[in-house]
Amino acid sequence: MPPRCDESINYDDVWLYLFSTYFHYRNVHVFRRFMGLEPTEVEYVFKKYFQDKHYYIQQQHLLWALYFLRRYETEESAAIKFHTSVKTFRLRVWQILHHLYRNMNEVSFADRLKQPMPNGIFNGCLFALDATECKIDRPGIYVIQHHFYSGKFLLYFINFLGKKKTHTIKYEIGVNLTNGLIIWHFGGLPGRVHDINITAIGELVSQLASDEYILADTGKFN
Repeated sequence: MPPRCDESINYDDVWLYLFSTYFHYRNVHVFRRFMGLEPTEVEYVFKKYFQDKHYYIQQQHLLWALYFLRRYETEESAAIKFHTSVKTFRLRVWQILHHLYRNMNEVSFADRLKQPMPNGIFNGCLFALDATECKIDRPGIYVIQHHFYSGKFLLYFINFLGKKKTHTIKYEIGVNLTNGLIIWHFGGLPGRVHDINITAIGELVSQLASDEYILADTGKFN
């Protein structure tokens, strides 16, 4: 059951004020663009998983973690935005992510067939599959740098952000077409690894039912 919120408190104002101390905006749309959630949704997560449970996790730390998940940015760059050290940023963000992963129990590939099945043109196709990339700092060891260099991410950065090169870690994600829940994840692998090779290494196809289909890029399967 969702935790009760004090109706006398405007949680939009609380989280927007905290957000504005870092980014100088008090706008719900900007907040959602940076954090991926509405202020009231962030309040729900904080109350359910952290408030009165982990005294060392404060509201701003949850914002750090959401920003880290939402934006393609290194820990060093994000720490500057949040006026903290890289060590503190890394500690709090990964404490939050590990705690959420252990307790939210969101990903269950074995139970995927119990979830709603799409109708119409997607009948028999339970989930969509694609690879996503997370930017990392350039590896310090020169001989392994090219393994993490991503041409796919390079094109994105040139087109939209004006940057010329980057290094990434890749993950493969499967999302239920009906309710948006993540039901498959595999990775991370160096950014240079092709999407189809990630699928082969993860052995996803061998785990599917005989009449089960996946919505994926044409480059995923032969």
